[in-house]
Amino acid sequence: MMVYPPIDKLIKKAECRYALTCAVAKRARTIVAQEPGIVEATGEKPISIACREIYEGKQKIWSDYQKDIPDDHYFYVRSCIRQSFFPASEAAFLKITREELGKDIFETEHHTTCGGIAYHSD
Repeated sequence: MMVYPPIDKLIKKAECRYALTCAVAKRARTIVAQEPGIVEATGEKPISIACREIYEGKQKIWSDYQKDIPDDHYFYVRSCIRQSFFPASEAAFLKITREELGKDIFETEHHTTCGGIAYHSD
């Protein structure tokens, strides 16, 4: 019996076997949970359908649609613990990062790591 798609060609669709395995497993779970009609219509197993879709380019692997983030642009999120226990650490960190390392930092007092605890509000 011939395996389709050939594994040696399928593996070239991903940067590594782990990424391929994760993509196939995720798509197969989606097929089982949300699209069972595909399995009935084709008579194939969900894993086989997922492999075929990735090989044919119908489904993308995470790295194919992951956003490129510039190396020198950062978003700074405040921390109430850092502000309370080490009040000068934020200023020192931002000064070093901006002035000495030349990195672009975006910060706003409205975004904190404690938003869910309601220490800070907009």
